[in-house]
Amino acid sequence: MTNIDYVRSHIALPTECFAASVNTSPADQQTFRAAIALLDAQNDMSDVAKCQVLGIQLLNLIGFDVLNAAISALGPEIKFP
Repeated sequence: MTNIDYVRSHIALPTECFAASVNTSPADQQTFRAAIALLDAQNDMSDVAKCQVLGIQLLNLIGFDVLNAAISALGPEIKFP
């Protein structure tokens, strides 16, 4: 998750991943979104740390290939300018 901006990616990246993944149930997506909402509320964590957690959570849920494809597809939209 190097050079990925948390603010720009925390909604777009999971949305892209879920659209590309056929194995993620609506319940799993809802659980993930609840976890990310808690992460957003953490004022004592840097956006870099939040981005790493976002990546780990997505990796565990949808796998490396889908995550990597989503990062590539979104490209500059989610990366630091």
